[in-house]
Amino acid sequence: MTKPTLNVGCGPDEWGDVRLDIDLRTQIRVKSQLNVMADAHYLPFIDKAFYYVRCWHVLEHIAFPALAVCETRRVGDSANIRFPVDDGFKRELFRNLLALSSYRQWRVALQGIHLAIRTRELGAHLWIIRPVGVEAHVNSYDLFPFC
Repeated sequence: MTKPTLNVGCGPDEWGDVRLDIDLRTQIRVKSQLNVMADAHYLPFIDKAFYYVRCWHVLEHIAFPALAVCETRRVGDSANIRFPVDDGFKRELFRNLLALSSYRQWRVALQGIHLAIRTRELGAHLWIIRPVGVEAHVNSYDLFPFC
């Protein structure tokens, strides 16, 4: 039997067998597609319950990112952890402004612009890593020796 996959901090993303988020709506009030409500700091699963854990753009929103990484490591055989190394505002705003030129994408682009502005207005990113313009993709737990 194959182990399930876990999406920590799923927000509106429908990927994963188990989709976990802390609330029915994200910090910027987008509807979450969760099927388990829990805190990323304390995942309610047994050790190594999941084949693969995805934790994308969650760490910058929470108070204790190291604790969430350790929990991800505890419950998953492997994981992909992503976080921005800037506040994301300029990159998302620019990307979505460019997408406005596409007739098929204009609604999605307008929503992206709105979400970028809401994220900045609400201060939803609790921390920022420099240099600007690069996104970290972490595929190895070896990069987190504190767990």
